[in-house]
Amino acid sequence: MDFAKSELKAAKDEQLIAVKDHVYKLAVAAFEEKLKQLTAMLDQLPNSKAAHVADLEELIRCTKRYHERMALLSVESGKG
Repeated sequence: MDFAKSELKAAKDEQLIAVKDHVYKLAVAAFEEKLKQLTAMLDQLPNSKAAHVADLEELIRCTKRYHERMALLSVESGKG
């Protein structure tokens, strides 16, 4: 976008100015679209973070249960 703006400022011919202006407007529109996408992603970040934290907590609970059961099996098989 900055490059398109500097090209527009450097243009001297009327036709070239019109073309550079069009390119600059396209660059601005593309920038604004990406900005909207980024803003939407940042707005969703707290929800995404909460979901990922919940997934990690579930993984930790499952891993803990697995290790507790394996320890119990190990103790039981050692007695027999």
